[in-house]
Amino acid sequence: MIEGAVKFYLGFLFPYGEYYVTGPSTSPENRFCGEDGKPHSVGMASTMDISILKELFGYYLKICNILGIEGETVDVKRVLSKLPPFKTGSFGQIREWLLDYPETEIHHRHVSHLYGLYPGNLITENTPELLEACRVALERRGDEGTGWCMAWKACLWARLRDGEHALGLLKNQLRYTREENISCVGGGIYPNMLCAHPLFQIDGNSGFAAAVAEMLIRSRKGYILLLPALPDEWKDGNVRGMKAQGAITVDFEWRDGRIHRVRLCSSCEQKVTLECNGISKTVFLRPDGTEDMIFD
Repeated sequence: MIEGAVKFYLGFLFPYGEYYVTGPSTSPENRFCGEDGKPHSVGMASTMDISILKELFGYYLKICNILGIEGETVDVKRVLSKLPPFKTGSFGQIREWLLDYPETEIHHRHVSHLYGLYPGNLITENTPELLEACRVALERRGDEGTGWCMAWKACLWARLRDGEHALGLLKNQLRYTREENISCVGGGIYPNMLCAHPLFQIDGNSGFAAAVAEMLIRSRKGYILLLPALPDEWKDGNVRGMKAQGAITVDFEWRDGRIHRVRLCSSCEQKVTLECNGISKTVFLRPDGTEDMIFD
């Protein structure tokens, strides 16, 4: 499936100046002000398009390396190197389009141009200037929106390690409502706890859970960070059965905002770096064994 998508986009992308771009391209569901002063929806190389393609091509190359196959790797590497980089706009925000077009609706509920931060992993602590540009973009958008929108923004703020802002959005999403008319602002939940945006949007509910998880744990292969975005109100707590990348099950307990106890259980032998309380610890895990640690 991934190989088929790669082949399609190798044919879909076309050269534009020094880059390869998508076109026609949109940034769902936002519009920009064109050079003619009128609102437009369609352009070239929206940031969301390029972010997804960078991930797709990157995953394809990793898979080919693991499987020891050549496939279309030469063309993919060439095109990947010529996809547009992330750029900042005139306000210091991540650009939503290839050119620095102004939005027609600054507080639009979609934040598609921040895909590279979440759910993607293209913008990280290794690119601090891009993290700051994402923060500016979120601040410009504001905190209102539908339930799924507030959940996504909470995930984004968690990636920026701002637990207070993330928690505020989750509280907004829990606003009780019986409103049954279509509305693009206000968010809220129905009495049955489903995300309010008639009829309902389950990604608001699942996104809420994803945001909570993102505030408590972040992981990549061989690395686990605990409590990356813990708000003050959650100073004490415990988690059981959280999953980290690498098929690792994590149980942990914290007191006064600091990790007290951690248990790691792995389905295979592997080495992982655990980061918590401002320190890093290398842990060797055995298949189906557990590693218990207590921190003072």
